[in-house]
Amino acid sequence: MCHSMLRSSGRSCYLALRMNRETVYGHRPGWPGWLLLLCVAGFMGVVRPLPAQELRRIDIQPYAFQSSSSGAQFVIEMGGLGRLCMTHGAGYFVAPVPLPAGSHVERISAAVDDADEEAFALLSLFRLDVQGQKNELMAVTPMSLDSSETQIRSADVVAARSVTDTGRYLLHLVITGTGVCLQKATVEYR
Repeated sequence: MCHSMLRSSGRSCYLALRMNRETVYGHRPGWPGWLLLLCVAGFMGVVRPLPAQELRRIDIQPYAFQSSSSGAQFVIEMGGLGRLCMTHGAGYFVAPVPLPAGSHVERISAAVDDADEEAFALLSLFRLDVQGQKNELMAVTPMSLDSSETQIRSADVVAARSVTDTGRYLLHLVITGTGVCLQKATVEYR
């Protein structure tokens, strides 16, 4: 019975037992007790994998976004420290995301004030491969909706990749009219 229990707990325990040819029901007198205990503990779930890295966040403030459309008319309120709002028309904005090498992006979010039923804000995350000069869309938030309250629009990154030195991550913001303002963007990563 012990032999079949240990066999099912993992290949390493089974191989360790198999190397001891004088095995009687999975345990041979003189067999290292700590190895048997380790195998049984692994089977019972006492030995657990290390916990996953804690989720970290980077808040990207509106002043970090640069206009990527010529003639965009916008303002950053409170002397450059407040919300990014369009004053006329629509605009496209980009902001670099400073991620440490080896991290994995999990989610992006945008805190948006939308008081215009015909306009919206949309945030997306792109990975720019510096060597190949190609852009890869990683995530897109849902469009903001006309509301009297601040909305948090979020999207998970579907195919998370490890951040390397050869790639850059950029947030791309679209605001399609007045009455729509970005409070901040957030990138969550491990």
